[in-house]
Amino acid sequence: MEIATLEILRGKLARKAQGTALEWAAKNKAAIAAEWNRSNPRFPIAWGRETEMDMPRIERVTPTSNMTLAITWKGGAETSANLIGWIATGGELLAPLKSPDVWKTAAVADYGATVEWAGEDLAIDAYHLFQIAEEQRDFNAEDLRKWQEDIGLSNNEAADFLGVTLRTWKNYRAGAPVSHAVKMLLRASLRDPLLMHAHYRPRQNGRPKAA
Repeated sequence: MEIATLEILRGKLARKAQGTALEWAAKNKAAIAAEWNRSNPRFPIAWGRETEMDMPRIERVTPTSNMTLAITWKGGAETSANLIGWIATGGELLAPLKSPDVWKTAAVADYGATVEWAGEDLAIDAYHLFQIAEEQRDFNAEDLRKWQEDIGLSNNEAADFLGVTLRTWKNYRAGAPVSHAVKMLLRASLRDPLLMHAHYRPRQNGRPKAA
């Protein structure tokens, strides 16, 4: 569904379900925009009385080897997304994409809202594709320092939250390669505040009281 216009771009719903979805979307436009901007600061949505939601749209896509798509987004940003995991978890429905002949048919459709392949219902929407590309993007020292600054953790608190030593955390901040597991946790904590609510433990100032 295109939130700005409430137009259903793909898929079918029963009439009653469609009415419920449209009603919910109309009431929650601002909240959806705010959540998108929180989790995707590189592609913010400008939202106001005179602006519409600028959801990600694909300008051009090129299928490459190893089930990877090279993507140019409307606005000029370029990313790539490896879809091996998406295809592997899609069961029989997505199994045809394992064929090189089918894979190379990838093309932009629905005015940039999806990528489609030759075959029956072989498609991925732009939002899902964007999220996969962002998840696979490198999380470097600059991203890590910004994460710490935005959340407001001390070095000790950041190390505690991630389950690493203080030395390891400081090495990450200085530019050492960040482990794959830590990158996943950092991104997950940006998307879902519940992780911080459940697992953050602030450090207490001063020495602990004597027993």
